[in-house]
Amino acid sequence: MSTLEELKLLRKRLSDALKRSQDEAKSQKLKENLAKVYKNMATKVSHTDFTKAIEYSKYIIDLTPKQSPGYLTIGKILQEHNKDDAALKMYQIGLKRCPEGDEMRHILQSQAEKVQERLDNATKVDSSQKTQRSSKTPPTESGSAAPEIAPKVCADPMTTLPAEVVENIFNHVPFRAIVRSMRVSKTWKTTIESMRHVWNSQINFSAAHKDRPVPSKTMERYFKLATRTPPTTDLEELKHAKNNIRVVNLLGMHTKSQDYAITLWLGAFWFSIESMHLSLDMINTIKLTSHLKNRAELIPEHRASPSETITHLKLFCASPNVDVLIRHILTCMPKLTSLEVMNHHGKRSLYIDTPEPLQAPLCLTNLRVEDRTASLGRESTHNAYREVANIVEQCSDTLTSLSLSTIPIEYTRPLSKLTHLELAESNHLMEMRYLPNFMAKLQHVKLDHHHTAHFLNSLTKSTSLHQLKSLHLDLRGSPRLGSILVPSRVQDLFNLSLPSLEALSFTNYMSNVIPGWFDLLTDRLPSLIHLDVTNCKLRDIELNALTKKNKLPNLQFIGLMNTEVTGGTLISLARRGVGMDITGLDIRTDTFRWLSYESEVSLKKVSEVMLVPGYHH
Repeated sequence: MSTLEELKLLRKRLSDALKRSQDEAKSQKLKENLAKVYKNMATKVSHTDFTKAIEYSKYIIDLTPKQSPGYLTIGKILQEHNKDDAALKMYQIGLKRCPEGDEMRHILQSQAEKVQERLDNATKVDSSQKTQRSSKTPPTESGSAAPEIAPKVCADPMTTLPAEVVENIFNHVPFRAIVRSMRVSKTWKTTIESMRHVWNSQINFSAAHKDRPVPSKTMERYFKLATRTPPTTDLEELKHAKNNIRVVNLLGMHTKSQDYAITLWLGAFWFSIESMHLSLDMINTIKLTSHLKNRAELIPEHRASPSETITHLKLFCASPNVDVLIRHILTCMPKLTSLEVMNHHGKRSLYIDTPEPLQAPLCLTNLRVEDRTASLGRESTHNAYREVANIVEQCSDTLTSLSLSTIPIEYTRPLSKLTHLELAESNHLMEMRYLPNFMAKLQHVKLDHHHTAHFLNSLTKSTSLHQLKSLHLDLRGSPRLGSILVPSRVQDLFNLSLPSLEALSFTNYMSNVIPGWFDLLTDRLPSLIHLDVTNCKLRDIELNALTKKNKLPNLQFIGLMNTEVTGGTLISLARRGVGMDITGLDIRTDTFRWLSYESEVSLKKVSEVMLVPGYHH
């Protein structure tokens, strides 16, 4: 043998040895990986975790695609979860891929045969049951052919229902649910995006996450769906554009999201929006007020036009001067019919005098102003709310709902159409000399202790309260008039005719109740449903009249928080089926247990029930 032949033989031997070592390394690595997979399946996968077990079985097949263990494992898992069809398919795939010399191929073949036999037996049983059911048909129908049962098909309501019906359904669906519905399928997404009336009737981000902003692209997309046009700052183009966003709700949104909506979108679509609900922090309030101020300054010079479509505005803000803010709002939105401003400015700041009140005609029917500004002193109170006083005077013929909190103004004209009145936390007594002139129209009244004495003192024998449905009075008594007038005036109130009163609240009366109050109450208030006597000095003897079944037949709830009522009266009321608030009562444990678990009445909080009917903030 020559030297060349020896070298070729040596190279072949070396290559064969290298190949054998590589194959051994691969097989060793494969064994290690398989051992890890089997160990994880045994220790980390529970018996009920079907998805994880299938994933690990797929790992085994990926590692050994031409060996039987992976297919046997996944087939066994499918059989345990009553999926024999899928298990049979996996066995058949394994038989195709595994060679004839595989050690466990015969097990794979036997498992496939067993599953196939089980499926065939199940098919035979089903067919025999169908024939038995068809043989039991009545004689009159046995001669005719049995009707074929059509297979069940899952019908998509988005394609089967008429388009008008689908759009009407989504008009009553919350905004967040509409957004989620777009993720069902491409058909749903396309159909919902084409419903312009759904989008322009409500853009509501109040349910968005408070801890992170809504992406600007997402907000831009929703506004475009509502308007079908890109944003523009051309006033003439906006005035003639046929956009109609009826509601924009940004309550509780993240600061950055509100900033984007105000500066880039709401400013451009002043002429398109009919109703806005904004909740802004201090930073965004400054931006909104500056935006309103700039526009209000341009309107008298005819360099800008006011919005003629925004009719409802609800604003939570932190402005140092709520009067100036309201003036700018009304300048930019003169068509408002409902204005609600809740201003909470806790920091002390310099008082800025309000300019002359706006003289433009207004059409407000609902006005609610609440101001918590801490900077106003006694010397500046007289001129602090000149704009609010001017609004009340101008809209005296249109206002139907008035709610003022910490807004000390004086009435100079009677409010002829007022049906809802709520006054609270003023720092001086309001002059209510015109109250008897429009008292006949009032349906819902809620007054704090500053105004209760004025209200009661305005009652005369000719006072008409036939329309009154809800009355909430704080009986602590005015600091000026004193609490001496309260008992006698309350008795005068009971002597009036109150046929429609459904909700009555007397709170914070800590003097002794005059005997006969509740006897008068039961006789004069036949339609009473809710009664609240929270923080009143009441005992069982005063409430005996309410325990009789023939008194106040419509009574459903009574608030007794922090009173002196004991268990006997509570049990009598519970047997009448009257719900109660028993917070702060000194009652025995067994009485409380009986009221909570054995009686059929509900124990509720006053705040959940004693709402003014028909009046929503």
